Amino acid sequence: MNRLQHDVLKYIYERNEVKVRVLTGAMERKYNDHRDFYPLAGLVLEGFIGFTGGLPTLRQDETITHQDAYLLSRVFQCYSQGTGNQRYQEVTILTGAGESDVFIAAKGLLYFHEYKEKRKEWWAVAALGLVSAIVAGCVTGALVAS
Repeated sequence: MNRLQHDVLKYIYERNEVKVRVLTGAMERKYNDHRDFYPLAGLVLEGFIGFTGGLPTLRQDETITHQDAYLLSRVFQCYSQGTGNQRYQEVTILTGAGESDVFIAAKGLLYFHEYKEKRKEWWAVAALGLVSAIVAGCVTGALVAS
């Protein structure tokens, strides 16, 4: 997971649930178009976060697949444009009536649990290494002195 995805996931994790409009406004925007929302779409599609908003009506020959981050990123771009009827490229949604949310999902909770456990293990190993070095230095010093 890259740093931007981690930061977005952490932002949601700390709040448990965030309005989509608040999140899209808080995200760092490099391109100012749908490409800025690929990390967010990836987190939704991979199950790290959930999304309560509606998806646009598709044509009869279209289906939403697990890999469709492109469509979801365009949906988030629509949400970032404001309330009311929003259109971006070929996606049209009505926003504002029932404010949509993103929330931390089970996979996101597991990610942070594992992240904290790895951090604890790292500190334990660092402390053990420091103590071992001090003891080895003291024993070596005592043997050289005698």
